[in-house]
Amino acid sequence: LFADIFSGHTFYTDSFINCNTSFVVYRLECPCGCFYIGRTKHKLKVRLAEHKQAIRSGNPLYPMAVHYKDTNHGSCNSLKITGIEHIKHSIRGGDRLKKLLQRESFWIYTLKATN
Repeated sequence: LFADIFSGHTFYTDSFINCNTSFVVYRLECPCGCFYIGRTKHKLKVRLAEHKQAIRSGNPLYPMAVHYKDTNHGSCNSLKITGIEHIKHSIRGGDRLKKLLQRESFWIYTLKATN
């Protein structure tokens, strides 16, 4: 369950997502309310650590790192991550990574993210 404060919509997830879940579409939010939608095939905690390291180093390849630098948000400890959707193995097979990319695009469009 998560709410989009800009649209007022509430979204429900049908799966349990924690920091050890992989193949996740996630929402990364900074203190000012700007957010980024991303995806990872690795554990969510690994991806969050990558974002935090990018912010600390000012890596221009990461949109959230650029945002933190431009707005002087300071420490990356205020960064929030929320798992939005877990892409599970399908009993019918299929390309799980392709599905992950499709769902990331869906959520970027649906939530009007600042990617």
